[in-house]
Amino acid sequence: MRLTGAVMAHPRRREAAARLAGNVLDVVTDPDPAGRPSAFRTSLLAWSSIPENATHHVLLHDDMALSGRFFERAERAARAMPGAALALFAFWNSRNGAAVRMGALAGARWVRGAGEYTPVAALLLPRQVAAGYVEWARDRGETWPDDVLMGRYLRQAGVPVYVAVPSLAEHEDLASLVENDFQGVRRSPCFFADDLLAGVAEERVLDRLPVIPFYKRGVAQCAVRVPGSGRWRDLRCDDYLAGLGIDAGSLRAQARAETGAGPHFPLWLTAYTMGVVHRGPRGDARVVDEALATMGPGGLCHELGARELARLWPELHDVARAGLEAGLAGVPAARKPRPRLASGLT
Repeated sequence: MRLTGAVMAHPRRREAAARLAGNVLDVVTDPDPAGRPSAFRTSLLAWSSIPENATHHVLLHDDMALSGRFFERAERAARAMPGAALALFAFWNSRNGAAVRMGALAGARWVRGAGEYTPVAALLLPRQVAAGYVEWARDRGETWPDDVLMGRYLRQAGVPVYVAVPSLAEHEDLASLVENDFQGVRRSPCFFADDLLAGVAEERVLDRLPVIPFYKRGVAQCAVRVPGSGRWRDLRCDDYLAGLGIDAGSLRAQARAETGAGPHFPLWLTAYTMGVVHRGPRGDARVVDEALATMGPGGLCHELGARELARLWPELHDVARAGLEAGLAGVPAARKPRPRLASGLT
């Protein structure tokens, strides 16, 4: 197994990309820098330029910061899951980011990706998968964003996607190859500069979550896997809980009394639902707490700027903590859906 990689960038950010690449990665720049901003155009060139002796290749956007054990973990994970696509980063407000939080709660190193786009800001692919994507996507560049195209190809090709827990990279919110600043501040759901779980095997995978609670645009929601299919259905958390015989309305007074959640009740309810659907022992408390710390800011990043998110951060963190604890304590284990935590892939 040989892992290679590249950093993709606009030519005006080549110097920054070179710093990120160091002496380890290549730098691939936009072949049409005067054209319409397009991450797809540059990524297609990068995935087409994998060295012949590589078995796996990692592609980074130039606005990423890497964890101290980035390359070590990436190589170990590629050995453990040689046929999989490995997302080394997910956004904090996405369903994949919410899956990372569930993985943190379960003590996993990797979690199966959710039914949405595939995160591409730090993505590792087997060589053959990358080649297949280039061939499939070459004439589809004007149809969908590159992360949506990647997700569609991987599903059609039957390539499993796993997302790192914690993330191996963090987004620095610099100017992008695509004009997506309207999405607000974008961060990882759980990132540490140093790996707190260095002794935990990469084969510890949380596979096929039945439910992924997520907080987005201020709304408490769940992505629910449709049994017997590869599809997902989005529900509000109160509707999902009602199906379990839990009245979310009656929880509002509890949340207000215990934490003063008030306007942040949807955040509390999302974390509560995480506790309801979780089964089994908890993961490392530090990783779980960091994952909870980003829930509120991630769910409000479309509406609030960085300064306001920073001001609210401690308050939102407390609300998420309280919601999770209430959910873990409030529902008998026998009523909880069962995720599958594997010591190896099955």
